[in-house]
Amino acid sequence: MGVFFTLAVAVSSCDTFKDEITPESYSEVAKNINANWQLSAVSRNGVDITDMMDFTRFHIVLNEGDLIRLKNELGITFVYVTHDQEEALTMSDTIVVMNQGYIQQIGTPEDIYNEPQNAFVADFIGDSNIIAATMLEDKVVRMLGAVWKCVDVGFGHNRPVDAVIRPEDIDLVKPGGGVIDGIVTNLIFKGVHYEMEVLANNYELLVHSTDMFPIGTEVGIKVDPFDIQIMKKPESEDEEAPAVEE
Repeated sequence: MGVFFTLAVAVSSCDTFKDEITPESYSEVAKNINANWQLSAVSRNGVDITDMMDFTRFHIVLNEGDLIRLKNELGITFVYVTHDQEEALTMSDTIVVMNQGYIQQIGTPEDIYNEPQNAFVADFIGDSNIIAATMLEDKVVRMLGAVWKCVDVGFGHNRPVDAVIRPEDIDLVKPGGGVIDGIVTNLIFKGVHYEMEVLANNYELLVHSTDMFPIGTEVGIKVDPFDIQIMKKPESEDEEAPAVEE
């Protein structure tokens, strides 16, 4: 029975083979998902996965294991299938984000996190504020009832877009000191930072900060233009990434 699910495929490769990795080779991973799950099941049953592998092959497909150690010891390319965002971001030279067998984006961990190509990738890798916006002109976007500077170009004039802002890229300042003001509605201490929800113009912004603002505090909201990522809205439902069933 086929199973459809969302993947992040983390790829770690030695320098020798980097130029030979192509989107076509990643697509082979999606075609052989059932085989990957069978391999994972064997490993869970206590069989040493390394005893089953032919290390002379160009690629080794794994579902688990210490990719960094194996890559350093064997000097070959690995394809690692995972739902764990932290593993994908920290272990990989290249990440392929997949949704129900369709490739959504291929890039370095930095590109995937900082420059998501669509709302699915932005929402799947890390926390994001995905905000409906209007691109007024190059480097100028209207969202949350205000005009913001950004660095993106080529989206046209007065075009509907989505703006992505990571929670850690939002600066909370004194009221009136930002582009808009808001009120802190929720606060959670996460150890290395505080996670807050800030209500601004009827939108709940998720904010991560090392500074604590108590619930009920009025704050100003600033975002560096470089930290506002603009994405085109799909022109039709056919362009939307397939929904993920819970």
